[in-house]
Amino acid sequence: MDRETTKMLMKELGVAATEIARKHGMEVKINGATFGSTFMKPRIEFLAKDEKGRSKEEREWDMFAESLGLDKNLLGKQFNGKTIIGLDMKKRKYPVILMSLRGNRYKTSVSSVKNGWYSNIG
Repeated sequence: MDRETTKMLMKELGVAATEIARKHGMEVKINGATFGSTFMKPRIEFLAKDEKGRSKEEREWDMFAESLGLDKNLLGKQFNGKTIIGLDMKKRKYPVILMSLRGNRYKTSVSSVKNGWYSNIG
């Protein structure tokens, strides 16, 4: 098993896992893989949503955004090719979670959102 084979398999697993998660009303989080000469061990998590269909990050946004000085209405707003999708309060330095139009996840600080680093929010 080599790096290129692992990348190819992870790409296919990602597509399949996303489809399975969507079918069951869940989210999927792919955290890479480890591999050796004869094996590959993917790290894939299936995350349940609450009764309103919200993810953990969305629930944390609803609970903590205002206490961090952020407007609750920023959730789901697009700017600079990224969308605010929630908060991860375990990440003290960069708790704001963003998603690009391609589906890549990013993190940023509360101060960068507050201070207008992302000034063209719309």
